[in-house]
Amino acid sequence: MQKDKGIAELADGGDADAQFELGEMYMLGKDVQKNNEEALKWFRLAAAQNHPRAQYALGFMYRDGEGVPSDHKEALKWFRLSAEQGYAGAQFQTGIMYFNGLGLPVDFAEALKWFKLAAEQGNAVAQCNVGFICFEGNGVPQDFEEALKWFKLSAEQGFHSSQCNIGVIYQNGLGVPEDHEEAVRWFKLAAEQGNMFALHNLGKMYQIGVGIEKNTSEALRYMRLSAGAGYGPAKRALGEMFVSGYGNIMDASIAADYLRRSKDPMDKIILLILETSIRMKMPLPPKSKGKATAKRRSPASRGKK
Repeated sequence: MQKDKGIAELADGGDADAQFELGEMYMLGKDVQKNNEEALKWFRLAAAQNHPRAQYALGFMYRDGEGVPSDHKEALKWFRLSAEQGYAGAQFQTGIMYFNGLGLPVDFAEALKWFKLAAEQGNAVAQCNVGFICFEGNGVPQDFEEALKWFKLSAEQGFHSSQCNIGVIYQNGLGVPEDHEEAVRWFKLAAEQGNMFALHNLGKMYQIGVGIEKNTSEALRYMRLSAGAGYGPAKRALGEMFVSGYGNIMDASIAADYLRRSKDPMDKIILLILETSIRMKMPLPPKSKGKATAKRRSPASRGKK
């Protein structure tokens, strides 16, 4: 794209890069008023010239219904056109469409194909998704060693979900010797980024003293952080710890609220135990001091004699 001409002039002249850039400006409201219809117009012109980022942008607009009705089939068409040109972001999004069955039936093998293409270009989330498919055995034979390989590639880039998943692998000895200390190390890395699953798992390990010295205060701290992030099992765990003599009424209240909403019959049993424990630990109302006096009528209630 020539720098000595304005973007609009270059776009009008058919420059695909300028058309994409102008579309992006309208989509984001950058230096112009946000206008999805104008964004679509310029993205389409650039995409017609096989501009991969414009095709990728069109995929998002059709997927999310920005300026057009949401249309997953149309979104997939544009993501694939971009992905086939090697654009990693589009390869990842194509994988997401196949994995979740958006615009077509679920196809884990096809999802894995596209995730791998993005993963091989260093996309950390795609690497995690390849690991997840191998871990779960979705459409492919379950392979914990292959899962660990991809999780580590992703985790080394700092992606917290992969760090947590590595912790689970070492904690349970899946394809590797069981190693609780190594599990703690990975859970801590993920927990530092606020991963609610890692926070919960780390809280459990502190609670029972596996892979790390038992520390109830730390267990409570991590459970509270996980519960605060919205993780249900952490809220349940706070209730169980309260029943065992740890934590405070606030912890019990958080747990009780979650258990009341739960449809799991076992949670109803836990709730009964928790509510009994709360009643037993609540302070009794203070006794009134002095002698009781007869209730006096207010002046307004006194009748005339």
